[in-house]
Amino acid sequence: MVSRLSDLARDGRLLPIGAAALVALTIATYVTVIVRQGTNSSDLATVGFVIALLLIALTGSVCALVLASPDARGVAAAGASGVLLSLGVLGLFSIGLLLLIAGVLLVMWMKRTRAQRGGAYRATVAAFLIGAVLPWGLALV
Repeated sequence: MVSRLSDLARDGRLLPIGAAALVALTIATYVTVIVRQGTNSSDLATVGFVIALLLIALTGSVCALVLASPDARGVAAAGASGVLLSLGVLGLFSIGLLLLIAGVLLVMWMKRTRAQRGGAYRATVAAFLIGAVLPWGLALV
């Protein structure tokens, strides 16, 4: 068990695992809070949009672990970290702190694995920027 954890730590895979766990915890917390508070029909669009963003971030965090191409893993992590950091700022006084921590974990993983990923610099930056802009759609909902 200890050797398995040390292998994960050495490969840097604990960072996206931690990010995915934090996002999953945030989803569970958010849904629990929404159910307990009760929502009216005008808030359902916002709640659905936030849950969709959280699921996008969770998917990107998991894809950073399982995709075959190192470049694709970097792009997935960049998109997820953009969503997490931006949504974390928007929700700082409710669910945002966990999202900010998850986003920072993914950024640390991307920095740590940059040499392995190599060539998809433009795609990685574009994915991060797109991910960072998506949560600001909450202003439109």
